[in-house]
Amino acid sequence: MTEQKTIEENNKTETELNKKEDNSQEKKENFTTIPLEETKKIETEEQKIEKEEKEEKEKEQEKEQENNEKTKKKSTETQQTKLVQTIQNMIEKDDLKKIMNFQKHSFHNVKDTNEALTKFNKFSSEEFGELKNNFVYYAKTLVQMKKDLTYCYKKIGNMKKKIQEEYQITPSLIRSSLDH
Repeated sequence: MTEQKTIEENNKTETELNKKEDNSQEKKENFTTIPLEETKKIETEEQKIEKEEKEEKEKEQEKEQENNEKTKKKSTETQQTKLVQTIQNMIEKDDLKKIMNFQKHSFHNVKDTNEALTKFNKFSSEEFGELKNNFVYYAKTLVQMKKDLTYCYKKIGNMKKKIQEEYQITPSLIRSSLDH
């Protein structure tokens, strides 16, 4: 019996192997029977599907980035509003009114001072023009007077020499006679 069982088992395994070989041959035949054009179509379709999947992933990533940016903006805006509210709560309204009035008063003072300085600058520029012309005129007059005085001094010096040579008088005598 055991021999028969082993023979039967061997036969079974042989038949199974034969079936597997037949199946693999059929698969090979099926595989080789697909024309080349169809395989290209299949490849291009697979590539299209891959491209579409990539594009979808990219779109999803872009959407996530946009959402992240929006949440960041919202969070900063809320933080800013909270800060403003806390500052407003820290300062009393009366104090704010005092500060505002002081700022208005300071602004008016600065504005008035600016107007006064503008007027003064305009006045001083006009006066400077006139004074400049007068200064140039008087400077020329002084230079001419200096020339005239040096000429007179030289003439007087020449006269003194001539008087000393002609009359043999010393300069000290001339000075003393002019003093009396």
